Amino acid sequence: MLVNELKEVKTFKVERTVPLKVISQYTKIPIVTLRKWIEDNERLDKARYTSIHKMYLFKLQYDYYLNHFLDSSISFEAILKKGFIIADSDNVLRSAKLLLDEKYLSKSNFSLKKISEETGIDYSLLKRYQKDPIKLETIAWTRVYRLAKAKEAIDMVDAFSDAIFKRMLDNDNYCGRHRT
Repeated sequence: MLVNELKEVKTFKVERTVPLKVISQYTKIPIVTLRKWIEDNERLDKARYTSIHKMYLFKLQYDYYLNHFLDSSISFEAILKKGFIIADSDNVLRSAKLLLDEKYLSKSNFSLKKISEETGIDYSLLKRYQKDPIKLETIAWTRVYRLAKAKEAIDMVDAFSDAIFKRMLDNDNYCGRHRT
């Protein structure tokens, strides 16, 4: 199951408890950009994938702090300086890259054209991302997420098709209709 990092970041209200300077320092996102996002979080919809992902990881660190150190005398900045590790699965980006992989597409019943139609992302852009998957890190998070969700749907369709095929083979009496 994919985590909607954008949704998590949009609901993340930390600006009153953690200075923007600290957020900027640890995410490498300019303070000006952070301020614009706070003023209008709909701008996050067009933010680069890497920026949303960095903010999501920062949110995970903050949540960890709230759950484990809030009642202690240790500040959030001290926890950040310690550099504890948050598991960074990055499933969204990995799924989007795999979806565009030619080997993956050849195994599924979907073409790049069909993916373009279903996701609303221009075919020529998908071809460009297929040739250079690193570009996925610089496009809007929402596009990367749409591609990852498409891969998740394709995986479900393929698994369902395989299960039906196996059931048909295992059932000697199966002829396409139920017999009574």
